[in-house]
Amino acid sequence: MRQETIAEAIRQEFELTRDWVSIAGALSVLGINDRVATRLEVEPILRCVDETPTLRLGTVRSRFQEIDSPLPIADLLDEIFSCTSPSDRVGAMMGYFIDVIPSGD
Repeated sequence: MRQETIAEAIRQEFELTRDWVSIAGALSVLGINDRVATRLEVEPILRCVDETPTLRLGTVRSRFQEIDSPLPIADLLDEIFSCTSPSDRVGAMMGYFIDVIPSGD
């Protein structure tokens, strides 16, 4: 899937919900079942976020905490896919959120 397609789907979901989009949510928006998603399906989302200036990845504790670019994509994938059960993998994906930075247009 093209990065532009992924980025636009994330932007639309963000605008619709007015909330950050988790990795699991991004998969769902793209028509991919997050419970059976593979590394090959998650990686393009992380690469898109890493390479799109108006998207950023972070975690939320008391506030949004951005993960600096370049994203540690291999480490993030290892963390997510080290979970053996589908529900734990989805939980790990739901711990990371994509924020959309206004482009100013």
